[in-house]
Amino acid sequence: MLVSTLKVPLARRLVTTGGEVITSLPDIKKEAVSYFQSFLQGHDPNSEVISVAALQDLLTYRCPGDHSAALVRPITPMEIKQALHSLPNGKVSGPDGFTKEFFIAAWPIIGRDFIVAVQSFFVFGFMPAGVNATILSLIPKTTTAQTLKDYRPIACCNLLYKVISKVLANRLKIIFPDAVEANQC
Repeated sequence: MLVSTLKVPLARRLVTTGGEVITSLPDIKKEAVSYFQSFLQGHDPNSEVISVAALQDLLTYRCPGDHSAALVRPITPMEIKQALHSLPNGKVSGPDGFTKEFFIAAWPIIGRDFIVAVQSFFVFGFMPAGVNATILSLIPKTTTAQTLKDYRPIACCNLLYKVISKVLANRLKIIFPDAVEANQC
């Protein structure tokens, strides 16, 4: 059994957006959820809806038919495996606790199921809730962080989610040189 030598418990303290100081863990959790839901899912009431026609007038790029076909062709097992192997080594695991190195080492056992899971997302739009789960880790920007604005949220996603994102990014790379304007770097 580990025994802590720390005599004084660490103080938990957060200043809310309203200026109130909260110290109880349930209140801090509630404030964090509220803050990040508003921050990440909020909509600016002053923003205006822009029609597709107005956007088309702004952009000169039109995706050629061969590029369109390449973007929507079925995802191959080789694409999935290449996307997995191209992810960086030594990264922290996601909420499921598994790293890229685990998936590569266990590929002979789980590879087929992994491929089916990725392809199911692209064919049916299906992603189990657990795969889409993300842990937000809050990293203080300063040593005197007091409000939630003083923390940088870092998202820890499941590897399956990262592979799906990588496959999408790899597909989009074919149109980026033509689609991105010179002033959009």
